[in-house]
Amino acid sequence: MASMAAMSIATSLAAGGVSAVGSVMSGNAASSSSGYQAQVARINGDVARMNRDATLTSGAQKAEAVGIAGRQTMGKVITQQAASGVDITKGSASRVQTSQQAAISGDISRVYDNTARAAYGYEVEAFNKDASAKMLEAKATGEKKAGYMKALGTILGSASSVAGKWYDAKKSGAFGGSDEGPWVGSATEYYA
Repeated sequence: MASMAAMSIATSLAAGGVSAVGSVMSGNAASSSSGYQAQVARINGDVARMNRDATLTSGAQKAEAVGIAGRQTMGKVITQQAASGVDITKGSASRVQTSQQAAISGDISRVYDNTARAAYGYEVEAFNKDASAKMLEAKATGEKKAGYMKALGTILGSASSVAGKWYDAKKSGAFGGSDEGPWVGSATEYYA
């Protein structure tokens, strides 16, 4: 009978230990996964910032190219007007030049507007990725702590189970002696 009780107690202890270790490992694995996802989110945020910078550089280059092409077109307009013998500083010739300059300025403004809009989109993406990374880092910390807390709960539950089994076995005389423990009786009887 004692060996069955001892085996039951030992099995409960072992099961509690294995379960506790499993809880810690599970928490650590979940934490590692969230930590990895946080790193990926941070990298994606960095990529979004690089895309923003590349978009701004590309937009400035495109605006410059549009300006150069516009000035070339303007030069052709003025050259054609002058070649036809028209006074290029007055009348419709001057209005055509003003209109052409406004079109060029509008084209350049559209390039800058589109560039700014695209760059802002990348900036928002970077902000969102950074926020996601912070959230995932907090989740990783929580998952690790949760694994340890679950392990602690398992250990306490196992300890309670073992204590109950030990008490029942002791009470039934499985370990020999009476069902009363050493705590029964007065201190003078115990130490006498």
